[in-house]
Amino acid sequence: MREINSNEGKVTSFLTQEEIDAIIVHLLFSILCVFVLQIPISIVQGLRISLLVLIYIITVPIISKIRRYPEWLNLWLFSIALSIFQFFPDLFLSAQLEILIFPEDGFIRVFEEVSIYMFGL
Repeated sequence: MREINSNEGKVTSFLTQEEIDAIIVHLLFSILCVFVLQIPISIVQGLRISLLVLIYIITVPIISKIRRYPEWLNLWLFSIALSIFQFFPDLFLSAQLEILIFPEDGFIRVFEEVSIYMFGL
């Protein structure tokens, strides 16, 4: 979304460069996800998801440092902490109350209930 100021001939954007970069990163990651999850090779789905989670967890802080976006790092730290602590309620709901069921994906599970990659989601 860009607006042209006819008086000065300048192009102004409704989005900051940081927001544009965030959109680009997430679009590229979405394309990667579609490719990795749909490619017809004999790798279990859980390993594919784990690989994508690891790529995302590594990519965001690297881009944050390279592009000097401290807000990205703050959001990343918050979301990592949140996902780690969200793992335990999921484990409780699945193992103890048996009201949350995670389908078999062929990857390492904690107490045979929740896949380990859930720590990074």
